[in-house]
Amino acid sequence: MGKIYGSMDVQNRVDHVQELIEKDKAHREKYPSFKLTGTVSDPVDTSYKQEISKQYTVAVAYNKGGYQVIPKSQIKDIGRK
Repeated sequence: MGKIYGSMDVQNRVDHVQELIEKDKAHREKYPSFKLTGTVSDPVDTSYKQEISKQYTVAVAYNKGGYQVIPKSQIKDIGRK
């Protein structure tokens, strides 16, 4: 008889672990993980966003703490009512 760990001896623990492994294998066979297939597509071109962003700036809205996006052409009006 092996050493006692709690209420199970070593052989009972080994058998218990083997049983858990078998249950896990059966579960993985029944519910397999999603397999990625094919190739990774080319990244989407978002350079247009940078070009559009260059036309705007972010500023405090009327000294109230909130921010607003305003066109570069209206930067001179920041803070005016």
